[in-house]
Amino acid sequence: MRALVALGSNIAPREEHLARAYAALAALPKVRLLAASSTYETDPVDVPDEFAAQKFLNAAALFDVGLPAEEFAAALHRIEDDAGRVRTVRNGPRTLDLDLIDFGGKVLDTPELTLPHPRAVLRDFVKRPLAELGVFLAETVILAAGDFPRSDSLAWLALAAAKRVVCCDHAADIYRQKCKKDPDLVVGDMDSVRGTFERTMWMQDEDTNDLEKVICACRQHGWADPLVLGATGKREDHTLGNIFRALDAGLPIVTDNGCFAPVDHAAAFTLPVDTGVSVFAPDPRTRMTSEGLRWPLKGVAFDSLYRATLNRTCAPRVRLTTNRRVYFYISAP
Repeated sequence: MRALVALGSNIAPREEHLARAYAALAALPKVRLLAASSTYETDPVDVPDEFAAQKFLNAAALFDVGLPAEEFAAALHRIEDDAGRVRTVRNGPRTLDLDLIDFGGKVLDTPELTLPHPRAVLRDFVKRPLAELGVFLAETVILAAGDFPRSDSLAWLALAAAKRVVCCDHAADIYRQKCKKDPDLVVGDMDSVRGTFERTMWMQDEDTNDLEKVICACRQHGWADPLVLGATGKREDHTLGNIFRALDAGLPIVTDNGCFAPVDHAAAFTLPVDTGVSVFAPDPRTRMTSEGLRWPLKGVAFDSLYRATLNRTCAPRVRLTTNRRVYFYISAP
């Protein structure tokens, strides 16, 4: 089962606490580390003033786990305790913080464990290392009317973790049927919406598709940096239109099978070796360099959309540079 863990420490020696946590996790039965992000130094959030200067080291890791979610979460708490974690002050300094963000898309709300982690999408110090692993979360998700996320996928994680869901036209009916609740907003010309929804935004413009209308609506509401779900599947012309409209806007797309990550200038990812990846560069003036790919991108002439597709990673760390925005597709673990 896929498990995503956020790690943090703001009591010295921070690097040693994280290193020991990885060693303790690796020693657990039926637990295998697939990828670990870089460490990021971040300011503490929502802490008492006297601890505001104690910066964190944060990271995220992807595991394959053969234990039940509750048992794995309990193991994380034991590792925290073994590291000397003290819980007497709310949001106080900690030698080690291990948060279970996701467990195979499982949705759970008990006194002991809530999945997905309810505050992950609000924390840049969690989202940034997760994005390095090819896992994208956002407060706002745009749901198009393509394939609805499968319950064990990273697309489902993004949907379940979001604080706000904005639907393109008929996607609202699908969301209501699948999730038994209404979206926060329905946007479009309403020509394919079957149900009645309280929160709608009518936009009729034959020169734009439904996804573009929703992107515009999110901007008008000040909902920054959404990600896109349901962009692929069903009609192929809709799929292609959605992919390249989202690329124009610089938005990630998450599907059941992987994700499209927009890359401007430079980016780095930490992925399991032999992960399937592709680059889509609609501008033929694109020039790129790469590290960690089986077939390097330096010198590639992007004279067609398929020119840099069907590649694979050959090292855990992948680095890309580009002079034009491209989509880096990462297949799901």
